[in-house]
Amino acid sequence: RSRATTRLDAANADDDWFTPAQRALLPCVDDDRWRRLEVAARTLYDWNAKVNVVSRKGLDPPTLVEKHYLPSLALLRVPGFAELEPGCRVVDVGTDGGFP
Repeated sequence: RSRATTRLDAANADDDWFTPAQRALLPCVDDDRWRRLEVAARTLYDWNAKVNVVSRKGLDPPTLVEKHYLPSLALLRVPGFAELEPGCRVVDVGTDGGFP
């Protein structure tokens, strides 16, 4: 089985990329938003095979979620962050290329 076929199978799999335990950590994210995050993760995974958006080293769906999505979503656990008014500005001071 080719690597490209394995990547395609993983990107099109019906299983959830965000585990129930991961979802439980962020109760402020509703089912519709989880669905949209999963669509975004699958799309990023697919595009990453074509153009190096994030590091390809050892990248599989669980790694993409654990190393890129969950750290970004962790901000929602900061008290008051999830309740910010629409239009508020947040500054991201990163140290590297990071997650788009």
